Amino acid sequence: MQERVLEVLVYLIGEFNQHQGSLNNINALSQGLVGLGYTENEINTAFSWLAERLRAQTTAISSDEGMDERTYGHRMLHDVERLILTPKAYGYLIQLKELGLIDTFQMEAVIERAMLMGSKNVTEEDIKALASSVLFESEGMAPATGGYTMFGPEGEHSIN
Repeated sequence: MQERVLEVLVYLIGEFNQHQGSLNNINALSQGLVGLGYTENEINTAFSWLAERLRAQTTAISSDEGMDERTYGHRMLHDVERLILTPKAYGYLIQLKELGLIDTFQMEAVIERAMLMGSKNVTEEDIKALASSVLFESEGMAPATGGYTMFGPEGEHSIN
């Protein structure tokens, strides 16, 4: 479910940016998302998360906390990371950062988890799963499982 909530968030932020920071018809957006196959729960979770994030950013701006880290460019992948992450997967990760859904530290956590997967090709779908896990863990919305279970040459491993 987390990956689908992340997809809804990407869609909503895209709409938000396209309409210069205004979402006039939330009901129409919700119905459009339902038409795309998302559940009411996924849509409501995304709207709630987005509202809370906007409220937190407004508070941070008014109290002069931090600065916009997106102005400092993109992280370059190490040669090994470039071999593992597909261009589409890395592009999706950059999109999440540019949309403000994840910060630099969360991006690093996603890349680190991707490297720990032991896969030769980390896809966009893998990045969605990893990013949603990192994002919702940091927001206090982690799933009950508490981590990932991976299978490698030595057997099963849990990553928290």
